[in-house]
Amino acid sequence: MERSHRIDHDEFWSRNHFASFDEAEQALDGWAHHYNTERFSLALSGHTPAEALAAKPHTLRTAEISQTQ
Repeated sequence: MERSHRIDHDEFWSRNHFASFDEAEQALDGWAHHYNTERFSLALSGHTPAEALAAKPHTLRTAEISQTQ
């Protein structure tokens, strides 16, 4: 989680300035899509978060989601 916050700050918040909350919200949605589906991560062996999640067995993903709720 801390790594994600640092990357968000370094690659998104520090590089953008917004005139309104709505503008920031729209840009953040785009950033989240980019981060999860296009930006590879060395911590995930060069995969995107979406690729890493898709590679896990469905039963494991379901158990992990249940634990966080």
